[in-house]
Amino acid sequence: MRESIKRIILILLIYAGIYYPSIGLSQETAGGRGFSIKYLFTITAVTSGTHLNGIRSLFVDNKHKELYILDNGNNRVVITDLNGIFLYQFKYVEIRAGSPIGIAVTEDGLIYIAEEKRVAIVSYRGVYQKDLDLSTVPDKDKMVIQSFAVEGDMIYLGDGGNGRIVVMDRKKEAFITQFKEGMERNILIGMDDTGIYIRDPAIFSVFRLDKSGKPLGRFGVVSSLPGGFSMTVDMTVDRKNGRVIVVETNRAAVIFFDREGKFLFEFGGPEIFKWPRAVAVDDKNRVYVSDSSQTIRVFEVEEEAPVVIMAKIEPPPVPEPPPVAAIPPPAPEPEPPTVAAPPPPVPEPEPPPVAALPPPAPEPPKDEVTKMVEVAGRLLPAFFAVDSAELNKSDLEILDKDVEWLGKNPDIKINVRGYADERGSDEYNLKLSEKRAKSVMDYLVKKGIDPKRMKFIGFGRVISADKSEETMRQNRRVDFLVVEGDVNSLPVITPK
Repeated sequence: MRESIKRIILILLIYAGIYYPSIGLSQETAGGRGFSIKYLFTITAVTSGTHLNGIRSLFVDNKHKELYILDNGNNRVVITDLNGIFLYQFKYVEIRAGSPIGIAVTEDGLIYIAEEKRVAIVSYRGVYQKDLDLSTVPDKDKMVIQSFAVEGDMIYLGDGGNGRIVVMDRKKEAFITQFKEGMERNILIGMDDTGIYIRDPAIFSVFRLDKSGKPLGRFGVVSSLPGGFSMTVDMTVDRKNGRVIVVETNRAAVIFFDREGKFLFEFGGPEIFKWPRAVAVDDKNRVYVSDSSQTIRVFEVEEEAPVVIMAKIEPPPVPEPPPVAAIPPPAPEPEPPTVAAPPPPVPEPEPPPVAALPPPAPEPPKDEVTKMVEVAGRLLPAFFAVDSAELNKSDLEILDKDVEWLGKNPDIKINVRGYADERGSDEYNLKLSEKRAKSVMDYLVKKGIDPKRMKFIGFGRVISADKSEETMRQNRRVDFLVVEGDVNSLPVITPK
């Protein structure tokens, strides 16, 4: 019990920004290569006058040694050096088509900020120049930009509305080509000199293409084990070392693969990250990771000789007290006259023994989904019967608590996410998961929650190594992801 309390206090201190542990993590790959991860420092941008709030994207400009932070909660871009020292900030007041989803800096010093329907171009100091001309792009009206990347004179747009990558000449602002290999929805792009990496969380895979769109391979598997995917939220490519870095938010892990998709190692956990969100990497082997604690933690990755897997968090060392200078002994005092000893004190009676308290009753076991929700401290999931999207009585009781919480926090926007167990085809389960998500969203709307605050998504079936009925039940669920709003100080919903 005492150790559990210490662990909880440590985690709270980390998330509050009061204590940042020194992290030593070493892992050995199957090929015999070892990697060490060292915590360096944390970026808060407090010197800008305002705490970070709602970090959407990170971008490292290696040429100018700067880190760009897309701080959506404060409607601004924050620029620091690669050591986290605040340099500059500006408001993106001209952004008007929705919340920005990504930022990139070109060799010629222009800043590109992408929204769902447009890409704004601003100067180095944030002065709005113009919008990127998208008029030559086919099906422009259906375009939903979900990610983008700049490579020299080319710009690559991940268009989730049409399930494609759009390639443009950024200087001529002209459409060049498009390709759709391996893409459905929620497209995220990463690039290096060898090609393009596309992550689609709806099908739990990363696709590797060359720059012409030719498929080169695919990797990723649904799993709760190291290297596995369940809810990936960001991706970047370490150009210097040829590594693909994926952020897995459900397991609070940062996962490393080589270019061909071979799993190398991962690090993280709830002791380190609280729902990690964005990732970037510089050319000095430093990885920048943001999470819902509204900070950016910086780690150094080094390749080393094979070592035994170990990970620990140690408190900072306590400095030893300075030595005390020696003091010469005092001169001897004359002996005092002999005085009769006082009578011995009367001993006080001993208090009666106190009966020992019985040990506390152990907490009832919780399923993994409930534990996940309680850690998040937010909205509770609903579970469904086999081959059903109908809400039962227990679902309604849970959703009523969610309605109450959403009513108290009107600025929160959520994704309503439906899942299915692995029985049945991919196509069937995708439709079933969408029906479940829509059923939950319809109930929330019926109870007074504004539909503009919500979007329902079906992710299809979840394949688990554990084939038990309890695991199947957990996979037949609808849960929630907060996509907008400050959730750091909100009250926790506790299941009764």
